[in-house]
Amino acid sequence: MTTLIPSKVIGLDLETDGLSVVRGEGRIWCVSLWSPEYEFHSAWHHHAIDHIQELIDDGFVFAIHNAAFDVAAIEAHTGLTIPYICTQVLAHAINPQLDSFSLAALSGGEKIDYGKEMTEAGLWTTKDTADLYRIPYNPIMARYNTKDAKLAYEQWEEGRLHLEQDERLCNSFFTVSNPFVRVIMSMHGGIQVDSAKMSTLLGDVNVAFQSKVAELITEYPRIVKIKWDKENRMWVATDKTVEPSISSPNDVTSLLISNGWVPDEFNRDTGRPVTSQNVLRRLVAEPSTPPQLRHVAEMIQDIRQLYGIQNKLLEILKIVVASNRENIYPSWHQTGTVTSRLSCSKPALQNMPVRYPVLGQRTRECFVPPDGFSMLVGDLSQIELGILAYYLELLCGDSSMAEATREARDLHDANTENWYNLTKDDEEFSTKRKIAKNGIFASNYGAGAKRVALTLNISIAEATEILNAVNSNLPLDELKAIFWQTLGVSRDIRPIRNGYTSYTSGVFYDVMGVRHFYPDILSRDRWRKQSAERESFNCLMQGGCASIFISLCTKLLTEVVAPRLGWIASTVHDEVIFYVPTIYAETALVGANRIFNELVLPTPQGGVNIRADFKIVNNWGEK
Repeated sequence: MTTLIPSKVIGLDLETDGLSVVRGEGRIWCVSLWSPEYEFHSAWHHHAIDHIQELIDDGFVFAIHNAAFDVAAIEAHTGLTIPYICTQVLAHAINPQLDSFSLAALSGGEKIDYGKEMTEAGLWTTKDTADLYRIPYNPIMARYNTKDAKLAYEQWEEGRLHLEQDERLCNSFFTVSNPFVRVIMSMHGGIQVDSAKMSTLLGDVNVAFQSKVAELITEYPRIVKIKWDKENRMWVATDKTVEPSISSPNDVTSLLISNGWVPDEFNRDTGRPVTSQNVLRRLVAEPSTPPQLRHVAEMIQDIRQLYGIQNKLLEILKIVVASNRENIYPSWHQTGTVTSRLSCSKPALQNMPVRYPVLGQRTRECFVPPDGFSMLVGDLSQIELGILAYYLELLCGDSSMAEATREARDLHDANTENWYNLTKDDEEFSTKRKIAKNGIFASNYGAGAKRVALTLNISIAEATEILNAVNSNLPLDELKAIFWQTLGVSRDIRPIRNGYTSYTSGVFYDVMGVRHFYPDILSRDRWRKQSAERESFNCLMQGGCASIFISLCTKLLTEVVAPRLGWIASTVHDEVIFYVPTIYAETALVGANRIFNELVLPTPQGGVNIRADFKIVNNWGEK
């Protein structure tokens, strides 16, 4: 373990004029380096670059709080290869439950407020943050920059103590989490948009949206305006009528109530009835729902979904127009989720609205390869079930699903055959397969009958049947009991600070050794304990999926994508999109499929084979 921890570490921080600097554009103003024995600060010029090279030659590793930015910026401007430790990722690896992983939050307020000091000095007057970072190198920037380099080093020193006392944390940080920063850097290359196709789609969505709204207004030209009585926690009708607006929760509630809706789900804080998409799905699915109420719920669903597609397309097109480029560059967040799954914003590609018939799917078709490049898309197949199969075989001795992975069988097919003694030739097979598929996901994530009904647009009776099928065929309750008991055990690790308390329990390590933390597992509060149980078991699968995916994407980048002069453009859950020059596409396809299909999760009985499938596509929608 100790061989992974570098002996020579120094804090580094840059100040630049904008995010585009990571693509070799814009300007780097200055660089600071700091350790207890050493301090260096310089405006950005050849002397500073030469100094960084000397430190690299001397075996130093740079502690950088946002390495995906600073390393990418230096390398884009210099061609150097920077050895790094990302202290932001390290903080997440130690305690993923923290509210914020910013340097300001982690340093407890020690970070200098650059904007405030620049304002007080009369150097920043517009209040536009972009303008703040266009201001050239100055003494306040120098002090701010040096302070951040010092704080990054101190974050490393704190993190190092945890790494030294937890071998699995140390191994997974240096082999899984920290190397993935280079995948984030690759994604600075962006993803290509066919703006003409997207504009056409937006027009079609607008027409469909206006048509659905007109249909609603025709049937309900006026509705009774209602208001919320906070004191009595109830809706009260007023003497006014208005044209309904789906963007108004009050109007949606009035529409539903006037058509016979009796709410049974309420906001815990306000007491107001919930009118979410899940509630609408259940109204549509329940056989007992009156026909007119079902019809209204369907119309509201359609309008909301189309509105969501509209907003997403507009957001992307505005970015394209503003930048005058076909590429978009989302902001990627390696510490944005508790499970370590990657997330992004501006725009958020993880929640692309693809479920709406035809129009939803067409949104993905607008993402294409640049000229001279091919787009390759692949995803892990039934990965969360594969992880479940691994734990069922390893801890409970149930090899039914693991054996199916070794035989390269579809896990839902295998479960259907095993549970119901059916073959694919039987008439009931497809119906029972749907029950097996939906049931195992629901049971795996702790969903009750009501939640299953909401999610799948089915009745509660049908949902209950689905859950019963799973529980009678797999030892999930046994697995959960083993897992939660292990989660509650105190470990020989450096205590993890969470709120006002430090913990050595509530820790588990996923299939790749990445550490996860659920301190409420021993809470005396029943709701918090149950929440921790449900979320931690979810993370056992989702966190394991994220760790496997992160590892494979890093290997894909280093062995296939970067050597072929390509880049990883995007990831969505367990799906990855990358570009390579077209002349290398077939070679890259073979390499990607090899890397993603050679992983085996080891068990004494033979292990669980991870499966994936990559294709060369003309657009994202083809996958």
